[in-house]
Amino acid sequence: VKQMREIQEEMKKQREEIAHGRVKHLHPNDFVIPLLLGAEGHQASGDAEQRLCAQALECGLLVEDRAENCFSVLAVAVLDEQGENITTRASIHAVDMVLQKYVRAVTCFLSGRIVSLVASSKSDNAHYLHIAAGEIQQSISKAMDAKCCVGVSQQTDRLMMCCAGYHEAVRA
Repeated sequence: VKQMREIQEEMKKQREEIAHGRVKHLHPNDFVIPLLLGAEGHQASGDAEQRLCAQALECGLLVEDRAENCFSVLAVAVLDEQGENITTRASIHAVDMVLQKYVRAVTCFLSGRIVSLVASSKSDNAHYLHIAAGEIQQSISKAMDAKCCVGVSQQTDRLMMCCAGYHEAVRA
C-alpha cells in the first residue's frame, strides 16, 4: 500500500510537470502507465481528453489528432507448462515487432504482462488487431515453447477510457 502511494505521488508530480510545460519530450511509458492505471481518473472534461491527445501526439502514439482515432488495450501473458506466469520485459520487442506491422502502439511491462495501448482508425482496429493478436500468440508460443495468452479490450474513441480497457484486456 505504501509503495502504491509513492508511485501515485510520483505520477502526480510528473503530470504536474507535463501540465506546466516543464517536460519537453514525453517518454511513452510516462504517458501510458499512468493512463492505464487510472491516474488520470475518469473526468468527463473535454479539456482532459484534449490534453491526453496532445500527450499521445508528443509520445508518438498518435501521428495526428483525428476524430476517427480509436484505442484498444492488448495484454500478453506467457505461461509455462504449469500455468505459471513467466512473462518478462524481454518480450516487449517481440510484441512491438508484430504490432508495428498493423497499428501504432506504445508497449510497456505492467503487473507481469506485456501491455500495449493501440491507436488506429476504427476500421483498422477491427480488422488488424485480431490478426496481430493471433500472430503475437503464435510467434511467442513458438519462440518460447510456452503458452501465450493475449487479451484485447473493446475499442474506444476516448483515451480517458483506456484504464477500463486495460482491466478488460487483462481479464480476457
